[in-house]
Amino acid sequence: MTSDNLEGGRQLTEHLIELGHRNIAFMCDSCIDEVSSVGDRFGGYLNQLKSAGITPNSEFIVESLNVLEGLPYPQNDVSIRLLNAVKQLYSKKITAIITENDELAYYVLLACEKLNISVPSELSICGFDNSMWSKKENISITTINQDFIEMGEQISHILLQSSCAADLVPAKHIIPVKLIVGDTTDKPRFDL
Repeated sequence: MTSDNLEGGRQLTEHLIELGHRNIAFMCDSCIDEVSSVGDRFGGYLNQLKSAGITPNSEFIVESLNVLEGLPYPQNDVSIRLLNAVKQLYSKKITAIITENDELAYYVLLACEKLNISVPSELSICGFDNSMWSKKENISITTINQDFIEMGEQISHILLQSSCAADLVPAKHIIPVKLIVGDTTDKPRFDL
């Protein structure tokens, strides 16, 4: 049972491309290959870039940041590693960042504040999960909604079926996702 992470990554990338972005970064705290949901989100990002005729740039991919370990930081604090990653991407003329989840998106937003990068006029930010992190401090982060209620219902249904049928064949169930546009995405800056 899983959300359609591939489609979620595709929807976020499509949204940014429709706004006019072409220099879109993908940032994750974990290693892309070690977490299947992150790998799928990244796959959706790559597929949509290619579908739009945009060649993926390896310099726009940041993984294994490991900045979310040991949180929470003190209020409005951001790790030096994350500040440097955002600063480096911004210097490479990226105009949008898709993060692996809303928590990382929130800390990227804080990093932008510390670096005096205006969101979304200078940099658009997207998260994933539609979690509490996407609605903090009077700003809503553009994100992907995962239907956790539907996932729970499907799991319950499968458990009930498996208790009644010994010959139940395992199947992969993928739950649809939905783009939620927030305050953190807009057209790209034009000073490139």
